[in-house]
Amino acid sequence: MKNVICLILCLVFTVLHAQIVDDFSDGDFDLNPGWEGNIDSFEVIGQQLHLLAPANTSESFLFTPSQGAVDGFWEFYVRMDFNPSSGNRTLVYLMSDSNDLQAPIHGYFVLLGNTEDEVSLYRQTGISSTKIIDGQDDLLDRSLNQLKVKVERDAVGNFTLFVDTSANLSGYQLQGSVFDDSYLSSNYFGVLCDYTSTRSDKFWFDDFEVTTQIYVNQSPPKLLMHEVTSLNRVNLYFNEVLDSTFAMQALNYLLLGNSTPDAVNYQNQQVTLTFNQGFLNNTSYTLKVQSKDIQGNLSDTTFQFILQDNYAFQSVIINEIYADETPSYGMPAYEFVEIRNISGDTIYLEDWKIADAIDTVNIPNDTIYPLGFLILCKTTAFNDYVSFGRCKGVPNFPSLNNTGDALKLFNKYDKIMDSLSYKTSWYANEVDDLGRAKKDGGYSLERISQASICSDLYNWFPSIHSSGASPGTSNSIINYAFPALDFFVEEVQIDNDTTLIVYLNNEAPFLNEQNISITNLGIEQAFSFNYREFFVLLDRALSLGNTYTISFTNVIDCRGNPVPDFSYEFYSFELPNKEDLVINEILFNPRTGGSDYLELYNKSDKLINLEGFQILEYDPLDPSTVMDQLVLAECIIQAHDYLVLTEDSTAIFSNYRVAFPEKIYQQALPNFADNESVVTLNFPDGSVIDSLVYHKSWHLELLDIQDGVSLERIDPIVSTNNPNNWQSASKTSGYGTPTSRNSQFFENDLAAKVSVLPEVFTPNEDGYKDFCLISYLEGQQGEIATITIYNLMGQEVKLIAQNHSLGQENIWKWNGLNNNFEKADVGIYIVLFEIFDLTGKKQRHQEKVVLGTPLN
Repeated sequence: MKNVICLILCLVFTVLHAQIVDDFSDGDFDLNPGWEGNIDSFEVIGQQLHLLAPANTSESFLFTPSQGAVDGFWEFYVRMDFNPSSGNRTLVYLMSDSNDLQAPIHGYFVLLGNTEDEVSLYRQTGISSTKIIDGQDDLLDRSLNQLKVKVERDAVGNFTLFVDTSANLSGYQLQGSVFDDSYLSSNYFGVLCDYTSTRSDKFWFDDFEVTTQIYVNQSPPKLLMHEVTSLNRVNLYFNEVLDSTFAMQALNYLLLGNSTPDAVNYQNQQVTLTFNQGFLNNTSYTLKVQSKDIQGNLSDTTFQFILQDNYAFQSVIINEIYADETPSYGMPAYEFVEIRNISGDTIYLEDWKIADAIDTVNIPNDTIYPLGFLILCKTTAFNDYVSFGRCKGVPNFPSLNNTGDALKLFNKYDKIMDSLSYKTSWYANEVDDLGRAKKDGGYSLERISQASICSDLYNWFPSIHSSGASPGTSNSIINYAFPALDFFVEEVQIDNDTTLIVYLNNEAPFLNEQNISITNLGIEQAFSFNYREFFVLLDRALSLGNTYTISFTNVIDCRGNPVPDFSYEFYSFELPNKEDLVINEILFNPRTGGSDYLELYNKSDKLINLEGFQILEYDPLDPSTVMDQLVLAECIIQAHDYLVLTEDSTAIFSNYRVAFPEKIYQQALPNFADNESVVTLNFPDGSVIDSLVYHKSWHLELLDIQDGVSLERIDPIVSTNNPNNWQSASKTSGYGTPTSRNSQFFENDLAAKVSVLPEVFTPNEDGYKDFCLISYLEGQQGEIATITIYNLMGQEVKLIAQNHSLGQENIWKWNGLNNNFEKADVGIYIVLFEIFDLTGKKQRHQEKVVLGTPLN
């Protein structure tokens, strides 16, 4: 608002009326006002202007004189008997300096249609068009569109766009407002129909009214900028047309007191001064300029310039990179690098260099003016790029890599002025209006900000210019509304009990403790050195074994966009003891196309992270030889819960019923041997937590095929390497229970000295009482045991153990097979314990057990 007020105070003008009213009630468009252009393509029918063009894909337009530019409105009616698109649309030119609406013009137009089905206001500069009011999307997404449009503009250049699509055209809806004073004069008003062959008679217009007024300037001309283009030449650029006679007089330009230019040239609001003596390097010059516009307004301007060759880092920056020139969407078929002088002085580029990862080459001597651009390209491309702006053909210009390259800009003292390593990821997967990936070629990378506090990844974006690049002028993305970056937490590390390290996927330069909250904890401070890795200091210590949620609100990304709130759950882990974890299930002989897996069980009340823990496999014939050793990534195992490790989680999901997929961690494992092996789970320091020495004979003897059948631990309390504590997974469970309690799980409370449990068992591979456990507690040193199963006839059925040395805890298993590995008959059996000590003393115990038949 301050700028607008300033303009109102500073600009003094008078206005002349320039009105147009035409409702076509006279039945023609020849008079009052007279329309010209493609008159053979239009008619007036039913008191409306109608397009009646040949059935071809083409454009047709009409125009009428109009000098109105400010302090009024443009209003009109449009009907399109179709759903508009990029090939069928209407352009109503409010202001144009040319009567050829298909040629490059300077002015403003309203676009009705295009791919967004909207009504929007554009500024056109030559062949380049810029949307300055973005109307509501899908407003015209209908098979028949009938609407009125009104654009208002005040005395200083504020536009407001209204559209009425109501059934009876009785109520305007605001589409947006913008200040734009790029053009304050006009010669013509007109309409242009862009159509395909089937839409060449579907456009209608009526009720044109223009009340805007002619802007007459009474302000003195203003020097917009200057540039030193060589050692003796200065270009001056003005904001308006000058009195050419006055502008060509050398006495109006005074350098260093008495020196005037030897030659003066004036053309298109630009004055070129050529002096006889060249400017000295690193010397300050004062130039006094007198100018007069065609209305006779006079101005005096005095400014200083210094021709320098040694400036601070990034006083000249790499501003645009066109590395992949094919396919071309309007650019020459040559690569270029655009540099920009962001200092306040003209810089002399004597002996400057540009380099990529391979080549370093000299830039021919030249100057680059304050805030000015210079296009660097091959010498063979100079004639193609010079029309876009100041350009320099560089001999042996480096060949830029499409997929990324390292660029450096050096001054004459070999100091780096700017450098970057661009990558295709900077294209951010952007596509153009036709869905073509910009990273595939034809689009440049443009710098967003002259000095961003974030890394280059966030300060570069693919061009949005219709030609694919914007060399020699301000980048096309300068006013682009970038979408907010997608944010999430990659990881939270607990540095100590009051300090967290939070890793974000994107950079958040403005984030601090005000944006962060944690469940039941306060934040004292949050800071970062790279805007992605944040140190968060807590007001009190974390509690071990707890789950926390860290939340982020009101975050602003690197481009200034507000970010949707996001959160992350993390854990405060406890270090396990050796007895907390056991190997609980193993699949070492998978089906064809399957994958090994190893299941661990957490017996404790702790929340444990296995990151850094190790899985080792040893040679069973030489247990000192490590065959494979792997370090685990982050693996979280809850208290009294399971965790499964496998190389191919998809294979596990395909072959087994997985109740808890989140408990499966895919990572490298040893290739467990199919017959026998030694597997250990180790702490990060290498000390062993649990060790399993397995053998394929531990499987149920009656199994025809062991492929795809896991071995399950029966009781997590009983020793890992007791073969009687392992059983083949049941058939009904699918021969494996990854992430769930084992199908053969049986918890023996070992309350009695001698026990046989269960009292009735039914060995049918259904996972329910498939075996009985035979246990003997408190064995003494030197005692040995023989355990035999007898039927009621006194006949031996199964010898379970013979002369077995006893320990404190002894357990055996009977799966219902006899000594011939055949199924024993259903019935009652006697389990006989015979215990001998070193003195020859003998104890006998006997228990009953029933081998039953399962109920269907």
